[in-house]
Amino acid sequence: MAVAVIVSTKTGITVPKRWFGLCVWTGLLTWFVQRLCKHHRRKTKFWLAFGGLLVVHVLAFVVLLRSITEWGLGWFMPVFLVEAPIMVVLLETVVAKKSASAPPSTAP
Repeated sequence: MAVAVIVSTKTGITVPKRWFGLCVWTGLLTWFVQRLCKHHRRKTKFWLAFGGLLVVHVLAFVVLLRSITEWGLGWFMPVFLVEAPIMVVLLETVVAKKSASAPPSTAP
């Protein structure tokens, strides 16, 4: 965001508020998911899945924000409230899933 502010100040090009909203809400989404999934942070599978979900998130918003130029900042919160829990559930499901080749556990 700092780069966008500096470029905007130096060149006079204005960056629409919706792109700043995307940066802020994506940061909040990242913080929220990291907080709830902190027990998986050491797993490579978690980072691969999380990175993939973030790529999908950003690509979907780029398409959306380019096509809907009147996207208000207030619309990010409802999307966050739906997207964040879905992302956490998907990550928990993917990371917690045991591989098919792993021997079954013999818990007492």
